[in-house]
Amino acid sequence: MATSLKYYIKTRSSLFVLLFGYFFLQLSCKTTGNQSETTRPQSLTKILRLTYDSTWVPNRKFQIRESGNLYGSGNTYLIDYLEKSEFVWVKISATDQENKHSFSYLLKENSEDSIKVFYFPWQNSRISILLKHSSKSENLIQCRWEGVYKGYLIIVESELFNSDLASDRQIADKLHTHVNESLSLY
Repeated sequence: MATSLKYYIKTRSSLFVLLFGYFFLQLSCKTTGNQSETTRPQSLTKILRLTYDSTWVPNRKFQIRESGNLYGSGNTYLIDYLEKSEFVWVKISATDQENKHSFSYLLKENSEDSIKVFYFPWQNSRISILLKHSSKSENLIQCRWEGVYKGYLIIVESELFNSDLASDRQIADKLHTHVNESLSLY
């Protein structure tokens, strides 16, 4: 009888510990869940995957207007910044270098308007930046940043509002700096 009483007490105390632990766990999950729901929108960081080796992580809040897959080897995103910025919109694309000739650029090199080209050192190579003053407004400049990383062509196209009437070289510098700050390479 003494052994069955000991067994009954052990079983009952184990059951009590399990139930107490279960309720404590449920309570802590509910509390943590409520806290994360209120803080999530403020601390959420968006990372846009371009290729296996590259991501776009801007330091400004943005929303994705369009996104898609490019030729099965890369991605494209058209984003708008939510905060006031000189960039009206930004389109970031990456694809296999072989697809360069079939890539649909927004800023065409063979357009009738004059295009200025600037080169900058980047990743032991150089990138090109093309600028074209828009026919819509004299302060609106279309630009394209283009570089190659690990066999992938990375293209950043944008329209930039030139409110401070900076020179074309300064605008190219702004775009190159923005790309360097936002593009993460692995």
